[in-house]
Amino acid sequence: MKNEFIPVTGNTQELQFRPSPSQKWFTAAMNRDENATHKKQMASSMDPQGMYILGPDGKNYGFTNDHYPEDIQKFINTCLAKYKADPPKPVTITAEELNSSFSKQPPKGAAVVRVYARIWPLPEHCWGLNHGVGRDFLWLYPEELMYLATVKADANGVVKMPAALSQRLLRFHLLDDVRGTPDMWRPSEIRKHAFNARLIADANGERTIKFYGKFDLKTGSGGRGFVGTIQGEIGVKGNSELAHFKAYADGKAWGRGTYTPFPPDGKYGLHIGFVDAHDEASQVVPPEAVSTANNDMDYHNPFVSGDRFRGGVTKRPKKQTARK
Repeated sequence: MKNEFIPVTGNTQELQFRPSPSQKWFTAAMNRDENATHKKQMASSMDPQGMYILGPDGKNYGFTNDHYPEDIQKFINTCLAKYKADPPKPVTITAEELNSSFSKQPPKGAAVVRVYARIWPLPEHCWGLNHGVGRDFLWLYPEELMYLATVKADANGVVKMPAALSQRLLRFHLLDDVRGTPDMWRPSEIRKHAFNARLIADANGERTIKFYGKFDLKTGSGGRGFVGTIQGEIGVKGNSELAHFKAYADGKAWGRGTYTPFPPDGKYGLHIGFVDAHDEASQVVPPEAVSTANNDMDYHNPFVSGDRFRGGVTKRPKKQTARK
């Protein structure tokens, strides 16, 4: 893989729908594939996910959506032979193409946090993908960081969490994404929730806020849910720069999602960790909810009309009824 190929990974949502030179190149190359499995997959779901071996000129040497190592090795060898028999034509990549963005970037001044999910303890005899690790990114927007840097505490040090941040955690990150792309929670599926926060340090231009929350997330039928607690610590320096973010959520989850089939039977332990990220990948890979929607409108303001919680998150208003 390192000597004969240039390994590349990309999000199909962006390479398929977000206009960019990369999207134009990939779509043209993908459409040249004559593989019967690829044609059937596109006809049934319009989903191009899988492994492609492509030349820089867009020549398509093969496609597979297999996962078994032996099959992948055969596929690579077959495509490499095709490549050597019919090499691609030289191409020139312009500076504009190199500098173009192919994914939704975090807004200027935003901070990025890595999110990890694991099932533990892992029940016996459960499907293989339950052994994996779910990965995502959380965005904190500039106005939220500024709020955390300037919010006034009461005599007991109590402060209110940014409302949108609390809702974002609940809807888009307290999820089981271990086996694939999860279904995001709708506002009506946030059955109960309460967040408390306290200013525990404020000196030398840096302050630290500790928070704790309880949540009860459940679909209308009750067939999928996650009930537990979250606690964390946010450090902000200056007016709006994230110094650190660390949090941990755990509880009992159950049920399958549209693209997360075969969960462990019954209720199982789900653990989610959060830690601030500063590497290059975190700046070019958007949160799953942003990538899936191809915009961050709902992610940035995760409310619906009549369901806005300004200046902190409390229990949902009694008058509001959950939608079926």
